[in-house]
This record gives sequence, C-alpha cells and structure tokens, in this order.
Amino acid sequence: KGNLHDAMRLESQAAVSRAELGIYLYQIEQAKVRAPISGVITRGRLDDIVGEVVSPEKPLLEISDPGTINAIVLVPESGISRVELGQEGYLALSAKPGEKIGLTVTRITPSAQVFQQENVYRVEVALTDAPKWLRPGMEGQAKIQGEWSNLFVIYTRPLFDSLRLRFWWL
Repeated sequence: KGNLHDAMRLESQAAVSRAELGIYLYQIEQAKVRAPISGVITRGRLDDIVGEVVSPEKPLLEISDPGTINAIVLVPESGISRVELGQEGYLALSAKPGEKIGLTVTRITPSAQVFQQENVYRVEVALTDAPKWLRPGMEGQAKIQGEWSNLFVIYTRPLFDSLRLRFWWL
C-alpha cells in the first residue's frame, strides 16, 4: 500500500513537472524576437540591448532587405510641387560621385519637416541597379527629372518664386 501511494505521488509530481516544463518552453518561445523579413542589420547592436528591459514600441534593431534598396531624398519646399510619383532620376553618392545610380520616386510624404533650418519633404525612391558597394547611411545628391525648361527659367525660378511670395496680395 505504501509503495503504491508513493508511486502515485511521484507520478503526479512528474505530471506537474512536465506541465511546468511546457509552460517554461512556451514562455521561452514567446520571448524570442523575430524579424518580419530576412536581411542585414543596418542599425543597432545586439550587445547594447542584452539584459535591458525593452518596450514593444521601441525598435531594437533595424533590418534592411539587401535585394530592395531604397533611399530618402530631401526635397526643399520650393521644389516639391514639381515632384510626382513615378518620376525617374539619378543619385550620385559622396563615396563615388562619378557613378550615377538610377532612381524612381515611390512615395512623397504629405508633410514637411525642418532640416538645417529649411522645410523639406521626404521623398522615398527605389534605386535601380544598385551597386554592391552601396551601404546604408551614405549621402549624396539626387536629381529628379522633371519638365524640360530653358536655362533662363531654371536659373530665374527662385527669384520669381520669391517675388511672388513677397507680393502675393497684388
């Protein structure tokens, strides 16, 4: 009778231990952080966040898909009216200014932000035939192809726009 009672007690303890193990394994699975895409870590370091309390709203790392490379072009407020979705152009980066990388406008943010004391709009562009040496965070100059104009219009546009703004009530 005593051996049967001990065996039943040990069996119930084993069942409790298996249930606790299942709970711990589930909690470990839920604690894993998975990226929604496969790619390359472009911002953040794992060493900086190990052991830290993290928030669901705060990004831990930034991951980029190496197959899809986009860029952000900051367009001044005075020129945003001439930028449209689908327009093409090229990008010349400071790392290799002689190489032009093709681009296509994919998104224009609806509101301006201040950058170096000037209102600018963030224009997202998809890069075509991006070179292998391209890295996140590189800077350069972009040219977005617009309507063809003669040199007089191109160089005097800022002057006339400034005069129109100053004398808008006339």
